[in-house]
Amino acid sequence: MEAVTTVRLSSNAGYRLIVRGVEGSTSRVWVRSSTGEFVLLTAGTSVPVAGAPRGSEETLQDVYFRFETPVSGGTPPPLPVRYELAIDPTI
Repeated sequence: MEAVTTVRLSSNAGYRLIVRGVEGSTSRVWVRSSTGEFVLLTAGTSVPVAGAPRGSEETLQDVYFRFETPVSGGTPPPLPVRYELAIDPTI
């Protein structure tokens, strides 16, 4: 299955938007990295999905996921991920 979520962010400095796998998760989830390839996201690992070299006004960033369909065929559980914003200040 595939899913997309939109993250709204703003920064007054350069940044990287990072998706991190949640500890204890057993789900297999792939996230599309900033290079365009899908990367398997495991518990505790992180994948940069977007960034900007300098600050910008408010931005809407789509984040794309692929994951295995639940065996039960029901509604998929929430994606076991969290989002981080790493600031790259220019001095």
